[in-house]
Amino acid sequence: MAIFKNNLLKVTNLRYDIIIVGAGFAGIGMAISLLKNGITNFAILEKEDEIGGTWYVNTYPGCACDVESHLYSYSFEPKTDWTKTFPDQKEILEYLKHCVEKYNLREKIQTNTIVTEALYEETNAEWQIRTNTDALFSSKIFIPGTGGLSKAAYPDIKGMHTFQGVSFHTQKWNHDYSLKGKDVVIVGTGASAIQIVPEIVREVKQLYIIQRTPPWILPKKDKNFSNFKKNIFRKVPFFRYLYRERLYWLHEIVAFGFVKKPIILKWASFISKRFIKKSVKDLDLQKKLIPDYTMGCKRILLSNDYYKSLNAENVKLIAEPVTEINETSVITDSGKNIKADAIIYASGFNVTEYLSDIKIRGKAGLLLSDLWQGSGTAYLGTAVHGFPNMFMLTGPNTGLGHNSIIHIIESQVNYILQGVKKILSKQYAALEIKEEVQNNYNQKLQKKMKKTVWQTGGCISWYQDDRGNNPTLWPGYTVTFRKKTAKFKEDEWLKEKI
Repeated sequence: MAIFKNNLLKVTNLRYDIIIVGAGFAGIGMAISLLKNGITNFAILEKEDEIGGTWYVNTYPGCACDVESHLYSYSFEPKTDWTKTFPDQKEILEYLKHCVEKYNLREKIQTNTIVTEALYEETNAEWQIRTNTDALFSSKIFIPGTGGLSKAAYPDIKGMHTFQGVSFHTQKWNHDYSLKGKDVVIVGTGASAIQIVPEIVREVKQLYIIQRTPPWILPKKDKNFSNFKKNIFRKVPFFRYLYRERLYWLHEIVAFGFVKKPIILKWASFISKRFIKKSVKDLDLQKKLIPDYTMGCKRILLSNDYYKSLNAENVKLIAEPVTEINETSVITDSGKNIKADAIIYASGFNVTEYLSDIKIRGKAGLLLSDLWQGSGTAYLGTAVHGFPNMFMLTGPNTGLGHNSIIHIIESQVNYILQGVKKILSKQYAALEIKEEVQNNYNQKLQKKMKKTVWQTGGCISWYQDDRGNNPTLWPGYTVTFRKKTAKFKEDEWLKEKI
């Protein structure tokens, strides 16, 4: 397992044309594109001690992706020997390491380097970037690519810090603590929880699952690829291409229900209800597992064994919120006092607080967090007026509920590359999206958003901010996003000459 040590002290040149923040799919994809276009004077700053982003920090039992392997990978770097239909965390991380090795990115990546501040200097059209090491980097172009699944979200529960047992978030799984023979409470029933429960149910003494609202869960059509099929993928690239395209368009069709006709998803919910009745024996438990909102309003989850795990004698689903935690127990809304040795917070991520950990200042010292106030807006999820030469990856309203985020990333990379070339060729010193262009774009986007299942489906989800707005998802087809990012239209940008 290759560990990229922090080589900051060996670096004498802290001036670059481009600084990329984050070494996950977005940052690595951007870096590879730069290299392919002969652009080499850049650095990637990564806060962890290894590349991989969310697929490095999330190592909980059962951690896997809910998008198919052949679709959750770069289109330009196919992997023909995926183990199974849906990749697990370890295989995804190995794939990203392979990409880093193949494209010789190791020397471009500085790990254990947390970006704390980024300041745009108008006098010389440069970004000054400070890190936890107090090193000061400067670059013409600043590309944050930290991703939406990088900041763990904890529930706000009275007394949670007084608990004397062991507690941790799924993002920071405590591998040094054995759950064997323990009474465990898991708070949340989202994507990570439904993967963890089947993995630990046979290990724990008693498992209490705290469910605020049930998720819609469908069977996961997962199976191992045969050696024969792997060989076909390897020897017949066109077959692999068609396989990937088929997956892509099947997912893309689903978007019609999300953004055009949410009523279709109500029909699809019957599949999930049948799945519950088939998997769960107890009739009262079945009722607790059926959501009262439209399918798709929250992320649709995939699992073959979560429901079955709930039949175990040592598992109890508590369908009510937690109101308090004391030194030894979790107390629910009805007053249930649940003694626990360990509490696991499966409470997701703060996706609406994108880039909140970095003090980013644009023109006239404008602080990005002050501008956004907890709910980001941008042009194509990429550019913000007042922040010249800053191009974001997976920024506001680029998340997906129906397809692979890698498709969005590749669209953004292509778009950003066009702007980068205009700056590095010295055609322009700075590019800044026009305010009216950004505002018009977001007005139309939010108008479309109001009709989607995420806003009309009758739920409150992590896609939404505190005001009920949705700064997270793209309210359309990914093919539409690709079309919008295909050409860098100069008339949409304020241009500062050299």
